[in-house]
Amino acid sequence: MREIIIRNIDNAPNGKEFFAGISGNFKDFGQPLCELIDNPISNFRAHGIRGRVEIVLEEQGDHVDVMVRDNGTGIENMDAALTIAARSCAESTLNEHGMGLKHALASINAGEDQHWSIQTRTAEDVANDRYQRAEGPYDIHMPVSMIPGSGEVAGGTGTVVRVRCPMHKFLTLKPASKKEEPTFAQMVAYLRETLRYTYANLLRDKAFTICFTAVDKSGASDGGELAGALEPNWRDGQMTELPPVETDLGGGPVTICCRYGSIRRSKENAFYYRANMASSGAEIRINGRAIQHGLYNEIWGKALHPSQNRFLAQIDILSDQAEALPDTKSAKNGLREDDEKVAALFSWIRANIPEPVKEEGREQMLVRLLAEKKSAEPGVLRVSTEKNLYQCLNLKIKSDLFVSSTEGITLYEAKAGGSKAEDLYQLRMYHDGCVADDMEVREAVLIAQRHPDTVKALLAELNRQKDKKGRPYHFALTTWDEEGIVLPPDAA
Repeated sequence: MREIIIRNIDNAPNGKEFFAGISGNFKDFGQPLCELIDNPISNFRAHGIRGRVEIVLEEQGDHVDVMVRDNGTGIENMDAALTIAARSCAESTLNEHGMGLKHALASINAGEDQHWSIQTRTAEDVANDRYQRAEGPYDIHMPVSMIPGSGEVAGGTGTVVRVRCPMHKFLTLKPASKKEEPTFAQMVAYLRETLRYTYANLLRDKAFTICFTAVDKSGASDGGELAGALEPNWRDGQMTELPPVETDLGGGPVTICCRYGSIRRSKENAFYYRANMASSGAEIRINGRAIQHGLYNEIWGKALHPSQNRFLAQIDILSDQAEALPDTKSAKNGLREDDEKVAALFSWIRANIPEPVKEEGREQMLVRLLAEKKSAEPGVLRVSTEKNLYQCLNLKIKSDLFVSSTEGITLYEAKAGGSKAEDLYQLRMYHDGCVADDMEVREAVLIAQRHPDTVKALLAELNRQKDKKGRPYHFALTTWDEEGIVLPPDAA
């Protein structure tokens, strides 16, 4: 019988490769920066400190130097803090994965040189007139220096993290809808919005302050305390706030705070509370910190309809016990779909928040107001938004508005914003559908907020043509202002 030989494999990771391997789980630069902010917030919470986080961004051409400094109690266990997935130094539920600091540094700068450093100073360090410093590149058993003085830690205890962000990663803050190259100031504005949103509940409760300074490559500086929480603009009388509810999602008691309703469309924000499909639906926070937003299909099992874009539900789950809270992804930018507590949370939402109804959109509202006006005009026989056209072909195409009067038929194609050339061809289809159904059209009108010169030129060309019965087309342009149609303020 042959002997079984057992040996221990050598699987100690290469530090640089391991560090690079944990990067790439964030959508944009704002998310790993929030990981660097989570750590001091966790420290403040654990020690009952109303602390201060200072963020400094310095534009340097091909990169941005980032500094995050706090006045917390310092990092007590640097060994654990620099160990991937170690939770022995966790101070609150914000340290759920033991990944935040390393994950953020690796995702911002995991290049060959790894330009990052950590300085920290505890009460023991203050007593010994020293501070601790670790710097890239990351490695297993990497050195930590004990250096006389306070370093960049201002005064007493605290931590300073510095990391170099390549410009292409910094530019990930840019909204996908923005095609032009943004300025540094615009990028900073996007980041401010992200921070005001992510920590909205904590900023509202004044749990801590964030001071934010941005220095562009010319040396011009813009700084100060971050503006308050980013809040949705609820439509009048259309927000419901539930009393805090104590429940158990499967891991222990939690308190759920919830409010929901219909919001106004924000034109100032780049990302949040814009009443569009990306920012509508359910927003989940854990102990005030935003985790995921735009949830709808995951909860109600159907896609969000554009007429439901104003709907928003804000859910904040509170607990000091990590095991009681829904599991999050390691980057804290989403919930774990395989967690039973997440399924229980979604069930709670379905049970306590009514499924959003389809609301009348801006264009529908404008057409309704126009229909009401036309109905009141003398000689009008019929006004309909449901009149089928091309019935001879059983196509059942409906114009936006069909008005029959003693003077004849008027058709409308409506656009809430500016018109486009293809809108005239849509209107022409309505006209041709009426003709095919043996209805003579007096006029076909394209109504919008404004009409560019290209549409006016095409209109003139179409009006030189004739329909299939040999009659000249009569297309016209008008605007909502010219028709005296104004949306109520709450529809904005």
